[in-house]
Amino acid sequence: MQTLKEFVAVWASIIDAQSIDVTLKVEAGQNMSRFLTLEPKMRQAVDALVEDYAPTLAVPQENLSFELVYLFHLRLQEALLFARFLVENGFDESQKPASEWILFLALDSWEYLLVHKWRFDFLSYYGLPK
Repeated sequence: MQTLKEFVAVWASIIDAQSIDVTLKVEAGQNMSRFLTLEPKMRQAVDALVEDYAPTLAVPQENLSFELVYLFHLRLQEALLFARFLVENGFDESQKPASEWILFLALDSWEYLLVHKWRFDFLSYYGLPK
């Protein structure tokens, strides 16, 4: 069992390091708006990848498409932002195993809240898909 604060302290370093790589190597100078259209089509595959990731915090080593991995990365990035928000607003002592934190943040919270926030932010930054 970990508090949300403890979980974020460990998990943040993993996701933050990935974010720097993705920003520099993938997103730089690119119009990523096509992912607004792809996300609903690939949501179930990303959900399955999150479920595989949760027990070990490792991405399964199989043939994964660029699109799937990128959407997975975006999902984890949004989940981390939400986790930080929760910690900063007094939910830092709630306890769950790490795998349950992942499922809560990257599956449950995505479905009900984070997908809408992500779509708004992504649309604001990249504009409508062309």
